[in-house]
Amino acid sequence: MQTLNRFLHEFVELFERLGLPYVIIGGFAVRVHAIPRPTYDLDFTLNLDQSDTGTLFNAIEDEGWDIPEEYRRGWTDAIGEERWSQFSARTFLDGHSIVVDFFVADNEFLRSVLGRRILCDYNNHQYWFATPEDLILLKLCANRPRDWLDIADVVFMQGQLDDAYLRHWAERLGVLDRLDKALAQPPNYGDGP
Repeated sequence: MQTLNRFLHEFVELFERLGLPYVIIGGFAVRVHAIPRPTYDLDFTLNLDQSDTGTLFNAIEDEGWDIPEEYRRGWTDAIGEERWSQFSARTFLDGHSIVVDFFVADNEFLRSVLGRRILCDYNNHQYWFATPEDLILLKLCANRPRDWLDIADVVFMQGQLDDAYLRHWAERLGVLDRLDKALAQPPNYGDGP
């Protein structure tokens, strides 16, 4: 985990040096808004113009990371009404692959995530993190078993959430049924000792 904390800090310093607004999403945001859990990758959303892509790719590679060719050509997916552009960087450390995923804020939802970001203390530093609501929405879009556990933890730990915001974007992203299910089911932490 210490290695990922170091990489988190190094990437944030890189974004700040290049003047790229960022927001931390994924497992590290879960650590801030819910019950901390292990995570094995980093996830960011960036305010990145197409013209800045080459500069960022070069800077990442100068730090010893590899950007696979398929991401250099551009990778786009669609979720609900939104188009998502993404790329990844990889490095190997002690025989293990470490992946950093970057989502480009080139759609209305991710621009909203960036606009609503909040400054939080983490590991003796201040970083920009996604709000609990935006983290829930991103996790609903990913829709993996781990994401459902994270959502339950965020809902449990945060209590009061902006329901109107959640419902607006859940509908736009085509995950309103998932949101209803997530909010209706309290987390199951077992029967206790």
